[in-house]
Amino acid sequence: MTQLIQQGKKTRYTREEKERALITLAYNNGNTAQTARDLEQDGFKLDPSTIYYWSRKSEIALYKEIQEECLPAIRQRAAERHMEAAEASMDASAEVLQRLRGQINEIPARDLPGALRNIDTSTGIHRDKARELRGEANLITTTDKRDLKQVLRALKGKGLGANVEVIDAQVVEEKPAELESANA
Repeated sequence: MTQLIQQGKKTRYTREEKERALITLAYNNGNTAQTARDLEQDGFKLDPSTIYYWSRKSEIALYKEIQEECLPAIRQRAAERHMEAAEASMDASAEVLQRLRGQINEIPARDLPGALRNIDTSTGIHRDKARELRGEANLITTTDKRDLKQVLRALKGKGLGANVEVIDAQVVEEKPAELESANA
């Protein structure tokens, strides 16, 4: 039950109520309107502007702490939602492709390939976002195997890189003096 402390016309909320609202806000990726709806479904009526005020003004440190604690779960939830969207996009793509095969003479050819391309693009975007949120490596690799001299020659051939100077160098990592004395 909501424990409100009335002072004049302002309503004061307990720390637990603020935490509850800010945790819900973190799970809703900062969407105060959705947070207010979710809280109201649980019997806690709160104006979105109050939630916004807490997260941006009066309870910034608490909200940041909650975000950091909840971030792995938030990312996992977002990754799952992106994968669901990718799967739905793939299903729609398969339906469009099937329709294209079945009604090739009835549907204008200019319409379905564009729809198919757009759905496939959406599928790829959702898959990439899900991988990013899970911390998985990007599968894109570079295939440019040219060495530095070839790249410079190509740039100069295009009128670029005329003032480029190549410096032959080697990276040397040095320990700060305080670390060396601590290890001695």
